[in-house]
Parts: sequence; C-alpha cells; structure tokens
Amino acid sequence: TENVVSGSKDVTYKYLNPLTSVTTDEKEITIKANEESAVNLTFTGEKSEEGYSVTEPELNWTYSTDGIAKIERKTAYQWK
Repeated sequence: TENVVSGSKDVTYKYLNPLTSVTTDEKEITIKANEESAVNLTFTGEKSEEGYSVTEPELNWTYSTDGIAKIERKTAYQWK
C-alpha cells in the first residue's frame, strides 16, 4: 500500500518598510524625443527616518499614448 500525505499552508508576506508616498519638487517634466532625463523622486516609508530603504518602490506608470516613454531604474537597491 502507498501512503499519500498532502497539506497546504497560507503565507503572508509583509514588507519591513512599505512605500507610503512618492514626491518630487518638479511640477512638470519635459523631455525631448529620443533624449533621457533623470527624474528626482523621493520614496517615503514608515521607517524612512530610521534610515531604512523603502521596500520595493516600484511604480505603475501610465501614459497618454502607448510607447511614449521608457522608465528605467538607474539606482541600485540600498538597504540598512
């Protein structure tokens, strides 16, 4: 005879310092076609004052026209 054992487990992942806001000092950003520009964004989380990097500050970008821009992260992760 063969013994079959099965089971399941629910797991919840919780970020240590989840993103709470994204801000910039710039009111409007204009970039000419086929050029690049850095965008100065400030990512804030609950523990930012303690020196922790914000966990996974990925953003969902939307555009008025598909393919109008390409967003690339130029800064590597920083962790406390």
